[in-house]
Amino acid sequence: MPNTRARRRLRVLLIDDDAAIREIARLALVRLADHELDEASSGAEGISLAKLSPPDLILLDRTMPGLDGLETLLLIRKDRALREIPVVFLTGRTSASELARYQELGAIGAIAKPFDPHRLARQVEGILEARAL
Repeated sequence: MPNTRARRRLRVLLIDDDAAIREIARLALVRLADHELDEASSGAEGISLAKLSPPDLILLDRTMPGLDGLETLLLIRKDRALREIPVVFLTGRTSASELARYQELGAIGAIAKPFDPHRLARQVEGILEARAL
């Protein structure tokens, strides 16, 4: 029996300094899953974009020049307009201690790089569904 549940179209903000990662995520989230995607190449740019047009979810790289992902997350959580936006790290740093740190700072999950473009949308949707339960 096919799944007849309607999928919700998400507005996702991806903050990652790697243009190739942004391109693969665009393919995965926009072309394959019909979500909307805004992109930022730095933490500061991402915060500005989120203030202009708050997304349903932020995908955040952990390691970036300037503001890294942890610093960016701290600024998001301190901002009244942004603090409730769910943040998921998209990172190669997924040890148990790193995952615990992300959660401690207010992230709702992490997706390991390299990620499978065919699974990325389902992973994002699954993290949001788990949070809603």
